[in-house]
Amino acid sequence: AYADVVVVTEEDYRTEDPGKISEQIAQGLEENGLKRTLESKLSSKSRKTYAIILNREAAIKKAIEIAKKGDVVVITGKGHEKSLARGNKEWSWDEKDIVKKYLKSQMSNPHRKS
Repeated sequence: AYADVVVVTEEDYRTEDPGKISEQIAQGLEENGLKRTLESKLSSKSRKTYAIILNREAAIKKAIEIAKKGDVVVITGKGHEKSLARGNKEWSWDEKDIVKKYLKSQMSNPHRKS
């Protein structure tokens, strides 16, 4: 695995169980040497770890919060799409705006890790 930290989250699960999907992804991560940790334990010092954060916005926020100068945060799955399918409902979703919100918040945080 090429990542130091992986945050597993939801992405258009529709009627499937997002927890089961995440556990299947987790199995693959563990087969590639990553160890599971709690969301609260993830930090910029984490190495070869992953956490499951089912709420996509919370997962994006956490990934941005723990990133430090020189890190690369890769967010996959939604990109330009304007909705998120949860159950039988489409929820309004703008990933770009969400990422911008948390980047702006981190940049203005005087306690931000560099």
